[in-house]
Amino acid sequence: MNRVGLKDYLLNHADDNDLLDCAKAWDAANEYGQFDTYKSVEEAAEVNGWDAAQALGEAARVDQSADNLRLNGYAHLESVSDAELLDTARDSINDIVNWLEYANRYDLEDISSDIELFVDAKDPFEIINEVDCSVRSNGDAIEVNLKRGCDEATLSFSSSMTSMPIRSTSPMRYTLPQRTITSMPMVAAPRKFKRSFARSTAEDCRRSVQTS
Repeated sequence: MNRVGLKDYLLNHADDNDLLDCAKAWDAANEYGQFDTYKSVEEAAEVNGWDAAQALGEAARVDQSADNLRLNGYAHLESVSDAELLDTARDSINDIVNWLEYANRYDLEDISSDIELFVDAKDPFEIINEVDCSVRSNGDAIEVNLKRGCDEATLSFSSSMTSMPIRSTSPMRYTLPQRTITSMPMVAAPRKFKRSFARSTAEDCRRSVQTS
């Protein structure tokens, strides 16, 4: 699972509802009850089998205009806002991500398909660790050979680049790969990432043209 990407996506890019869906699934699987909420006293009474007297007593304890109601540790209703639930979800993000890695498909049936992409993806650090890298000089160029299994590619850089600043926009010279890399895992990016990448790439191109 792409743990780093999933955590970043849930905290910084996903809809609040996507994060809450993950938190609710994690909460339900572990029977914590933090995200087991009701929208009204009537709903809580029906689910828990309260009679009219008990329902009226619980109604007097809470703000019925609140976003949500839930049972506290004393089995009484309490009010809880959507913002409080989101804060709890963010505070529990590491536990939620750890649970998502081993959750079964039944537990994930209400989870966004964008999140499932991260769950199904291979950890990028595992992929990096599988790549052998070697560097050698070849005339006025520096060649970097990347190999993973039976696939490999070579990048060739002009040696004059060693004196360039890291953010230089000067042109680089590349050689074509010695063979096509076909076995590297590819994972489709969520739609929000695609739009964000397109915008940032366009801005970088405009800055490049303005400074050249």
